[in-house]
Amino acid sequence: MINFKPKIPAMLGALAVLTAGAAHAELLEYTFKAPDGTQRSLTPNANYANPTGNISFALSAGIDRKVKISVLRSDGTVVSTATSHLLGATDRITVGGKSYYGAELQLPAPVGGAYTIRAEILASDGSTVQTDEYPLTVDVTPPTYSSLAPVYSNYGQVTSGDVWKLGLGGSEDNAFLLSGISDESPIKGVKAKLYRQDGSLYKDVSVNYDDANGQARQSFQSGFFPASDLDEVFTLQFEIS
Repeated sequence: MINFKPKIPAMLGALAVLTAGAAHAELLEYTFKAPDGTQRSLTPNANYANPTGNISFALSAGIDRKVKISVLRSDGTVVSTATSHLLGATDRITVGGKSYYGAELQLPAPVGGAYTIRAEILASDGSTVQTDEYPLTVDVTPPTYSSLAPVYSNYGQVTSGDVWKLGLGGSEDNAFLLSGISDESPIKGVKAKLYRQDGSLYKDVSVNYDDANGQARQSFQSGFFPASDLDEVFTLQFEIS
């Protein structure tokens, strides 16, 4: 008998949409800690991010230049800003395996809303040599869903309560259906993780996601659970990103 506990983890905390304008190189990448504690590094052209705490911006410029990064509200007022010292021959940063003259500057991740990221190269007297701006929308609302249930469950299957009993079933394509998925930002994907009773991870797969209907479907008719006559409680975890 295959039993398992369905589980939906805490969804992503802050989700940011970042689209770059002209392809200038002084903003090389930005890094931050995601809500799950992992460290992420993205290029300026990455469309989505979920920063918490501080964001570290890697900016390149020539010797005897300064770099400056600012976060601006939609009305043009400054949320936060930081400027480097005058860059010298020893001021090198490494991004993507390449070395640049530049500096890494940190700013706090802004709260939800629409912003502009402004990256500047300054001369030694503080005058602006180059400016690039990147629209940034911070979405602090996590993705949501309305229901999780097996479909085509019959022949003695129990799909109520904390533990579902799915060891019996018909010839239909039994599947788990996650419905009502929505978020203010586009859904990137859905993953399913299956854990055995001892806590070990057995499956980690991408789930077929229907964006038009806000549904994710994972078949368990064959190949998803171990191919043996089991009497074991599994834990199923869906992750929406």
